[in-house]
Amino acid sequence: MTIDQDALKMVGAATKKEVVLQLRKSLFGLKQAGRLRSQLLHARLLEAGFRQCISDMCLYYQVEGGQLVTVGVYVDDLLVTGTDAAPVD
Repeated sequence: MTIDQDALKMVGAATKKEVVLQLRKSLFGLKQAGRLRSQLLHARLLEAGFRQCISDMCLYYQVEGGQLVTVGVYVDDLLVTGTDAAPVD
């Protein structure tokens, strides 16, 4: 990683080996990235009104106005389907 000398002076470090950075989000390829993505997706689906299936943690569903919408999650793929095309869109 390249760190500008001026940036080092701002944090009071002489070399980049003296600097520790804390990430605010996950980086692709890190072992924590998948878990963080799953937690974020879970939170967003719940905010959108979906409920998580009790028997399959990778399945979310929403019933609204007699229409069923389901979201299946597999690693980084989503399969969205429903009883009608309008709520799926």
